[in-house]
Amino acid sequence: MLEIIALVCAIAAAIWTPMETDKVIGGWVNKRFKGDHVAFVAAYRKQLGFMRLFGIILVFGLGAFAAVEFSDGNETNAAVKAASAVVWGAVALVANHCRRKLDAAQAAGKIPVVAKPTA
Repeated sequence: MLEIIALVCAIAAAIWTPMETDKVIGGWVNKRFKGDHVAFVAAYRKQLGFMRLFGIILVFGLGAFAAVEFSDGNETNAAVKAASAVVWGAVALVANHCRRKLDAAQAAGKIPVVAKPTA
């Protein structure tokens, strides 16, 4: 059951991340974040990098577990783990795409790289 919950959460993350990236490019900052938009973009970029790394690790881990389950003859658990590995791979790809999109927006000047001086 926990694997199904993780699978649904991964699908939600793969869908939600591009929408949130577009909001960040448009100037959105989470209301709980203490800082300006430039600092938020840097933190968000770091978060996308973590999501990419986490997704890659889970692909290999769940793929190995699926292989073990399959060799033990438990095809149902192997299928769930393999599906989870595929979805987490998609999350890693989406996070990588969003990070490149964020970098491209910074390079194009849509997002300021340094904070505006105050005073």
